[in-house]
Amino acid sequence: MASKYRKRYTVPDGFNQILEDLSREILREQPRNIIHFASSYFKSKAKGEPFIWEDPNPRGPKPCDYNKRIQTTSSDKSQLD
Repeated sequence: MASKYRKRYTVPDGFNQILEDLSREILREQPRNIIHFASSYFKSKAKGEPFIWEDPNPRGPKPCDYNKRIQTTSSDKSQLD
């Protein structure tokens, strides 16, 4: 239930884009520890460096790896024919 006494906060410029970028990287990389991932992400962005995630404890195939796997499998089959 919304309260008429609740303070409204303004969203700083660029905040939505920062969260969108972080969310995209989290979905792409699927880290086990999101807090550690976000910390590393923001440290690299603050330094102006490109973000490269080396997960010490990876989950396995990432969603973006399935397209690569399908393309590789298709090209492997055509080579066998």
